[in-house]
Amino acid sequence: MDKQSTLLEVTNLTKDFGNSKGIFDVNFSAGPGEIIGFVGPNGAGKSTTINILTGLISADSGNVEILNTSVTPTSAHQLMKQLGIMYSESTLDESKTAAQVFKDTERLIGKDCSEAWQSIAKQFELDITKRIKKLSLGNKKKVAAIRALMHKPELIIMDEPTSGLDPIIKDGFMNMLRSAANQGATVLLSSHDLSEVQHICTRIIMIKNGKIIIDDTTSDILGKLQRRFRLIKPDKALVDAITKQTGAEDVQTSDDQLIIHTSEYQKVIEIMEKAKFYDYFIEQPSLEDAFKEKYV
Repeated sequence: MDKQSTLLEVTNLTKDFGNSKGIFDVNFSAGPGEIIGFVGPNGAGKSTTINILTGLISADSGNVEILNTSVTPTSAHQLMKQLGIMYSESTLDESKTAAQVFKDTERLIGKDCSEAWQSIAKQFELDITKRIKKLSLGNKKKVAAIRALMHKPELIIMDEPTSGLDPIIKDGFMNMLRSAANQGATVLLSSHDLSEVQHICTRIIMIKNGKIIIDDTTSDILGKLQRRFRLIKPDKALVDAITKQTGAEDVQTSDDQLIIHTSEYQKVIEIMEKAKFYDYFIEQPSLEDAFKEKYV
């Protein structure tokens, strides 16, 4: 990716906590309009990476650049006008109301965003007069999300943003991220909800044991996975043709059905069409399948 078109550049990032805990030689970049899913199991290094990106902790080595500025605890504070950050754990002042939190954020970034945060709060059905300590987990998430998005940042970093939100509010939140990306923002989304990641992200970065193991488009990752064919009462000649011509090995019988897992899905379709066999179903692979393939 051309450096001039990059909003986020991560180079050789390492933070070693000992006992193989931390992140090691992490590299990736992100440009305008991208929504990137950052996924991995607990302890893989997601939160460590995000905490370094946002200046909460320092790396042992390597560099992070946001808008061509190297990130340090000091510069991260200066970059707040361009950053929208939502951590997995609440960082809200429990003694303040939601409105006070938003006004504090306005002072921090030096920008009047009252029209934006009032509009989003109304959309999210959030009572901005309540103190944070009186809010449910879901409503605290809403406050954190609004605080991160209300100033239309160029780079949005979200760590488990939608856990605790009901489906309708979650959809509204996802639409806000899409809208931000359509306007040129970069979104880095870390989530355990893989269906959510698959639905909104066009690119996936998978991290395992502190190292990046996949960095690819969502469509290419899914395209490399096996499809699951379910054939209803196929004859032996058809089954033999499929297994012989595609090399499919994972073939299962269940009652009067035949289930085949294969990456040669176009070839399977051609064979069935040639045999004029149309009583079948195809189950598309999911990001969860890719996750299990890499981590289980």
